[in-house]
Amino acid sequence: MNDTEEGMRRHWNDKRWEHMERYIGRIFTPLQRICAFNTYQFKDYNAYKTNGFLSVSP
Repeated sequence: MNDTEEGMRRHWNDKRWEHMERYIGRIFTPLQRICAFNTYQFKDYNAYKTNGFLSVSP
């Protein structure tokens, strides 16, 4: 979403998240919400080489 934590809380309150999580949880499995605010955005993604999805151990 590339928003700040403040912006995310302003647009996505807990009630809205819970509605979406409950709906998707019925179809698939219960969700775990993870919000990351340290994401990258580039004007031209072909001009950069990044480590996309790094393997993270819990």
